[in-house]
Amino acid sequence: MVILNSDVLLKVENSIPVELKQEALNGWSILWSNLPFLLTVTIVLGSAIVTYKVQMKGKKAEHENKISEFRHHWLQELRETASELIKTMHLCQLHYMRRAIVLDFKHSAETNLSPSNRIKGTTEQINSFMEQSKTHYENFLEARSNFYGLEAKLKMFFKNEDDASKVLFTLLDNFKNEMQKDRHSLDDAPLNSAVAELQKILKDEWEVTKKRSWLNSQQK
Repeated sequence: MVILNSDVLLKVENSIPVELKQEALNGWSILWSNLPFLLTVTIVLGSAIVTYKVQMKGKKAEHENKISEFRHHWLQELRETASELIKTMHLCQLHYMRRAIVLDFKHSAETNLSPSNRIKGTTEQINSFMEQSKTHYENFLEARSNFYGLEAKLKMFFKNEDDASKVLFTLLDNFKNEMQKDRHSLDDAPLNSAVAELQKILKDEWEVTKKRSWLNSQQK
């Protein structure tokens, strides 16, 4: 019988193995013998986790950037619409006032023109006032129509019953009511109040946009 010094005991008779015996391994031995495999698994899992977190962070940053870009575009559109609306409100007021002034001139000319004192020059002047009044009224109607369109467009920038815009649209309703009255000029108060409220909304939205942009830059 031949005995070999190793962890494995082989008993050989006539060069034929008749018994194979290996001592049981303890926990540390098993761990140590499988250490390379465990390290490989750990590295692979760690790398996968890191890659996943990096990808998720990148997707989140990309999402936030798109939202910021959308807000910048939204704010720019809001600012341009607000500017056009304010301009149109002033035009409404201007044409409304000019028509009222021309009608006053026409009325004054008609009052001073008695049937016995009717002359060609005065009659032509009255006709001229009538034409001017018609022109100013048509300009007023066009400006008012543009106002309605811009007001409707402005509403599309906000959610229905949005607290941030509720005061603004109440003020714009007041301005619309002013345009229905028969007077010499439109009251400045509804117009000025609406302009001030628009400026406040634009400032508040710009502050929110700046804050989001700053937070996004800090997260990169």
